Amino acid sequence: MKTLMITMICAGALMSTTALAQTQPKLSTQIAQLEAKGYRVIELEVKADWLEAEVASADGQRHELVVDARTGEILRKQADD
Repeated sequence: MKTLMITMICAGALMSTTALAQTQPKLSTQIAQLEAKGYRVIELEVKADWLEAEVASADGQRHELVVDARTGEILRKQADD
């Protein structure tokens, strides 16, 4: 009985992780979205529901962006020194 319970918990965790992964776009898509907005991605950190991106704008200025992982919306933009 204990083994069955552990198996069911693991299966549930795996299914929820798979469902979460399917709702977030691929990294290549997210990078392409930032490039379409005029940024060159230098570094990208994946967090639970957002991305932290170090980018350079067309004029060469560097910025740190916080991006919604699902929508690609830029939630915060800060000059990177």
